[in-house]
Amino acid sequence: MITTGDIRNIIREACIELGQRIGISEKDITLEWNIPNGKVTKERIVVIEPNSESLGIYWNDYFVRVNICVPDKYKGVATLQRLDELQRIAKTRFEDWTYGTHDGTTYHYRAESVTKEEDATLECHYVYARILFRVKNV
Repeated sequence: MITTGDIRNIIREACIELGQRIGISEKDITLEWNIPNGKVTKERIVVIEPNSESLGIYWNDYFVRVNICVPDKYKGVATLQRLDELQRIAKTRFEDWTYGTHDGTTYHYRAESVTKEEDATLECHYVYARILFRVKNV
């Protein structure tokens, strides 16, 4: 059996590998319950655990959100070149299905979409990857 916490941890492990490729350290890869308060001052990856599931005959579907945050150059102005680079790398990492097993249960995941967004309150822009995570319905 795979829980939403297991899914979060599996995607976090994928993000550690991604972080190594893009220069974001493991300590700057956080989970939604442990996000530092305040404005974004350095690049970080935030993994947001799925909050619902769609039950199917063969597969149960979950959506995990991965945000790669980049602080603004100055208030409201994005670092577009870096965002474009990160979007390209995230899309490449998550575009193909990744397969595995956890606790005897088969899963696979890939990006459903990879876009760029803004969070004015945190003074950052971010690459938003919406990951479809499918768990074999056993």
